[in-house]
Amino acid sequence: MLKQHFEIFVLREARWVLENVQRDEAAAVAAAEALLTRTHGEAVRVVRTKRGISGREYTEEVFNKAAERQAQPVNHPGEVDAAPPCRSLDDLLNLPARLAANRVLRRYLDHNKLTALELAYSPRHLRRLSQADSLQLAAVGRVAAVQADDGDDDVKARVARLDALIHDQTKRAEAIETYNLKGRLSGPVETWPEQVAEAGIAPDLATAAFEAALAQTLIDAGHHLAQLDWLMAQLEATQHKAVTKALDRFLADILTSSGVVRELMGDQESTGAALDVLIGLTRGRTQDGAPDPTGVLSKLAAFIAKGRLPETSQVLLDRVRRSIASVGALSRNGDELDALRRITTRLMAPAHLLGGPTMAVAITERYARVRAIGGAKASVRALVGIGALFASDWDELLFTVAVVQSTLLRDHEVQIYGQLSKSVSEIVGVKHLLRHIPDAKQRLVLLMQLGETLKRLSLPSPHREQVFDRLSKLLAEAQGQLTAAPPAPAKARAASH
Repeated sequence: MLKQHFEIFVLREARWVLENVQRDEAAAVAAAEALLTRTHGEAVRVVRTKRGISGREYTEEVFNKAAERQAQPVNHPGEVDAAPPCRSLDDLLNLPARLAANRVLRRYLDHNKLTALELAYSPRHLRRLSQADSLQLAAVGRVAAVQADDGDDDVKARVARLDALIHDQTKRAEAIETYNLKGRLSGPVETWPEQVAEAGIAPDLATAAFEAALAQTLIDAGHHLAQLDWLMAQLEATQHKAVTKALDRFLADILTSSGVVRELMGDQESTGAALDVLIGLTRGRTQDGAPDPTGVLSKLAAFIAKGRLPETSQVLLDRVRRSIASVGALSRNGDELDALRRITTRLMAPAHLLGGPTMAVAITERYARVRAIGGAKASVRALVGIGALFASDWDELLFTVAVVQSTLLRDHEVQIYGQLSKSVSEIVGVKHLLRHIPDAKQRLVLLMQLGETLKRLSLPSPHREQVFDRLSKLLAEAQGQLTAAPPAPAKARAASH
């Protein structure tokens, strides 16, 4: 007998996103109609999925409806949820600001086959942007509003400062263009910084000039796969730190495009499965049997594993965070809690939560939605039961530390500090807390790292005294276990040298 369910998809920015799963066709169609009405989706569809005894799936589209409203034009700014204050050109071109720029200009950049960093070094494209209806004005205003929400000046002051920086960056790009570097640089990319210096460019422009040359090369390459192939080839050919850093910046920007990431990953069973792949990449790993249609993922993983692409890794983690924070379904079988638990487990590193405080907020808010926890204090109420997501008490403690450093603290300070104090006070012992770590030295190191993190927090009394009193006892216990541990066998010691 065939078992069936109905998957509801919403089309956003040329991507079908799984939003919900229903067992009944009528309920699925009604939910799809409602989604089209209350979201910014361009269309919805319902797909009947039947699974036979053998496990084989059969799919059939049973409903498809396009929104009556017109699709957003290319010159319409995108949504942006975070943007840092920018007080210098370096700030404007650093990763947090570029993430915001790549989001707010997403349609425009994709249409023109650009990234924010390539745009910043192209006078021609900067001029075109300034003439693109009111896009630049609207984009700057949207970013400034988010910055103001973060407590930095008022919106008008932020707009004025951003406008001034964009003007200065345009002038800098135009000054670099006068050197005609495109016709003067040749040979391996790792020799370009030296050639830039020999071209007589002022020292304070040298780094920007090198990046401008990279930007022009990538713009000329056109398609993102050609750009990625070129970047990978340059990374394989150089160990030059400054060159590698610049290549990483451009590679990270390319991967801010969801269309590029989808093409690299190929077909995935669900959003949760796609996030598994992305999390693995941030750790320098690829999954056995996972699609790699372009061959780029395995190369990315190798470079990330060697620590050569920190910004690229951050961009992939940011994509994971935004997917968790979205309302789209993680699982195709409807078990959202299990999917969230699996993703959260994958995000736990030995000494911290990958993605840090912002990832903690996304997980907490997703958990609240999965458990149907509503109200003004939904997030803090969700923290009471969120321990069900974690494989160990240690992981839960690391997650709580990330929450303390997050924006959730602003509205729920008493409850969150209390949660941290309670978590630390209730630790039975080192071996129980770190039972998944058999090595006594590694347990001591992890506790010391935790202590350093906690010292940087502004814990109020009496929570600070309670936390550090218990932590000092745990450290003493771990030190005692290390002292009492039997020495490694001679053969093992010899093998380690």
